[in-house]
Amino acid sequence: MIPMISDEEYASAFVSTILHVLGGEVTRTDVLFAIAFRVRPNLLIDIATQRTRVDAEYWSDLVSARPISVEIFESALRYFSTGVDSRCRDTICQPLWRFEDLDDWFLFEVNLILDVMFAHCLIEGFVRAELITDNPVINGVVELGVRS
Repeated sequence: MIPMISDEEYASAFVSTILHVLGGEVTRTDVLFAIAFRVRPNLLIDIATQRTRVDAEYWSDLVSARPISVEIFESALRYFSTGVDSRCRDTICQPLWRFEDLDDWFLFEVNLILDVMFAHCLIEGFVRAELITDNPVINGVVELGVRS
C-alpha cells in the first residue's frame, strides 16, 4: 500500500526511485513525464499496454485517493542536483533517498510508469517527446510535463 508519509517526502522518494531505477542520472523531461502520470493517473490508464492495464487500473485507484499536486513535485525537484548530459539535455541526478530506504510501493509505482513510458517510446533517450504528436493523450502529458 501507499506509504503514509508527507506529500513532500512522497515526491522526493518518487523522484529518487526514478533515479535509482534508471541509473542515477535522468533527463528532466523523463522525470516530468513520470510526474505527469503520477499527478494525472487516468492518463497512464489511457495508454497502458495490455500487459500493464490491470496494474495501471489498480495503481490508479490507489493514487487517486492520495493526490499530490504538480506544485509539490516541482518544489521537491529543487532539492535534487542537476546537470547537463553529453547530448546537452538537462538532467536530474543524485537521489535524495538511499535505495534500501525506499518502500516497495515506490518501486512498483515507478516501474509501472516507466514500463508504459518505454512501451510508447516516451523515454527521451530513445525518442524525443516532440516527435510523438499523433496521440492526444500523450500530447496532454507533454503539455503537463513542460510546466517546469
